[in-house]
Amino acid sequence: IPAGSGDDVLHCPHGERGAFAVKQTCSDGCESAPSGQVDYCKATTTSATYKLPVACGTNAKCTNGNGTNTHTGKDQYAYDFGMPVGTSIRAMRGGTVLAVRMPSPPGSSCFNGGGTSCANYANTVEIKHSDGTVGLYMHVSKILVTKGKVVAQGDEIAKSGQSGWVTGPHLHAQVQENCGIWWCQSKPFKFWEGAVGTGTSR
Repeated sequence: IPAGSGDDVLHCPHGERGAFAVKQTCSDGCESAPSGQVDYCKATTTSATYKLPVACGTNAKCTNGNGTNTHTGKDQYAYDFGMPVGTSIRAMRGGTVLAVRMPSPPGSSCFNGGGTSCANYANTVEIKHSDGTVGLYMHVSKILVTKGKVVAQGDEIAKSGQSGWVTGPHLHAQVQENCGIWWCQSKPFKFWEGAVGTGTSR
């Protein structure tokens, strides 16, 4: 996006051009995307850049942590947070919405949960981060963002639900590689609020 464009949402404090209204400040500078695409922030230097995916003041209980009997393979480093349907889901880290999927709209057979036949029918939001990783938010009931939208850490992106293959309402959250499809290999990451594991409340 040309510098100064109303579509450019970054402010780069380390010498890059442009002084205009912005939605996100890049503390470590910006990366220029190809012409016509939104620029993005350089990766931050801190190792704990993620915050819990709920509103401030909300208790989040981890019901399934890393490397459990159901979090293996691609979702080895995922977290499940048990919560009532309709709970506000917030971006763990800022970025650009890479994709949204709503294969199970209200009234469909997998909207309120199902067995293995619903495994590929979870409603999801994907947010691409400045380092190329993607935050995946799964089993949502309502999506509040659109593809291409730039979101800041803590912005509301969805409402929790129980779409797809679930045994109860919860949010499945993971950071993953960007492999070109919605379900990719998860990667380890840390929460700003501290260590989280099965049974942990923060």
